[in-house]
Amino acid sequence: MEKKQQIVMMLCVIYGIWHLATQWTSTLISFLQWDTKTVMTIVQLGYIQSFGSFCNAIGAFFFGQLIDSTGPKTIFIVSTVLTSLYYMGLSFARDFYSFFFLQLLRFGYHFDAAAEMYLATATTERERTQALMTLNVPQAVALFFGPLIAAKIAISTTLRTSQMLSGVFVLFTVAPMVWWLLPNTHSVPRLASARLRPQEYWPMVTRNSALREALLLRALIVGPYVAFELISRQFLMRAYAQGPYDTAL
Repeated sequence: MEKKQQIVMMLCVIYGIWHLATQWTSTLISFLQWDTKTVMTIVQLGYIQSFGSFCNAIGAFFFGQLIDSTGPKTIFIVSTVLTSLYYMGLSFARDFYSFFFLQLLRFGYHFDAAAEMYLATATTERERTQALMTLNVPQAVALFFGPLIAAKIAISTTLRTSQMLSGVFVLFTVAPMVWWLLPNTHSVPRLASARLRPQEYWPMVTRNSALREALLLRALIVGPYVAFELISRQFLMRAYAQGPYDTAL
């Protein structure tokens, strides 16, 4: 197997483990947000989701600059550490404010973007599309096994223990694998990266019609999807169960 293929294969394994923990948490978070001292309203949950998305967007400006100056491997490590702290913190959250301020850690939730940037530097233009599509395979596997593992552990222990293990799992699997197994691919010299500043992002959008269309399309797709997932999960739980543990079972 060629070195390039080995890199893509290793990235797929790491990517799959990352998404396994992501689906693990996605399965439990709605239950955790219901298992609080005072049951939160849909409006409060909307505030939490909106603030988390805002922190994620702000982080994108800084992490984009960091990828150009240090390479995607740094982002893998930083994103893994911050996200694992977020996952573990969720296991202790029991009210609106704890969930709300934990969203600050979503500032570093950029592992997926870093994976795409890593592939872009490790493959040629002709290979890039196929390599990016290959990432869908471990993600699909994680979509199946993540919720299953989350539910099994939650039933055997508790919801919060399962959530804590999700954060521990991603920290002690993904971070060492990235550090030891993924080679550095590139980094832009400091003088070159210094030309792109956050204040230049808006002129980039105004001058590039293709970029504007891509951002608009992404907003039209992601926005309704996030809102539907948030409302549908809460509606199903509150309509068919008396408590979060009933739904988990």
